[in-house]
Amino acid sequence: RVERNTVLQTAKCGVLCAGQSRTVFRNNAILDGSQGGMWIRNSSTVHITGNSIRGNAKAGLQVGDESNPLVENNALLDGKNGGIVIHGSARGYFVGNTLAGHAQAGVGVQDEAAPVLVRNTLERNAAGGAIMAGRSKSVWHNNTVTRNAVVGVGLKEAASARLVGDSVEGNDGPGVLLQANCHLTLQDCTVSANAKAEVICAGASQLV
Repeated sequence: RVERNTVLQTAKCGVLCAGQSRTVFRNNAILDGSQGGMWIRNSSTVHITGNSIRGNAKAGLQVGDESNPLVENNALLDGKNGGIVIHGSARGYFVGNTLAGHAQAGVGVQDEAAPVLVRNTLERNAAGGAIMAGRSKSVWHNNTVTRNAVVGVGLKEAASARLVGDSVEGNDGPGVLLQANCHLTLQDCTVSANAKAEVICAGASQLV
């Protein structure tokens, strides 16, 4: 267990978990690093809860390879890149996190990643609330995506997603944007008061 520590202004990644790590990270502060805040790789199944990850130069939390972490009740704030980036064949359960004030998207899902995201708040991010790309397949339930620049929720390339009960409101761009060959299921969501069209479906994308 790694608990109640401060990791400050590191030259490399603040915390690296590799080799099927199962560590619990609780109530730590990972601040102002020259690289990313946390990098979860290989097939790690770590539990990340109650941490403050702020002001890092790269992604606050990067989850890759075949990792499958539980990430709950963390504050990822004011990063110089994105908040959470999930890529490779990673999965993971992300619940109750706040992702705000990043220079890129609050959440990025890439490659063949397949995370589940529940009751997270994505706000005031400079390149969108959530951007999904590659052949990723993500599931979203009851998240709040608000006051982000560019777009609330964006899908491109061949990404697919299912949004159920999410709020996508007040973003400075379209609420939901599908490009290329994406597939989106939108159910019981509130999409309103966005600066451009609430939903844009372009290319050969499918919206059901």
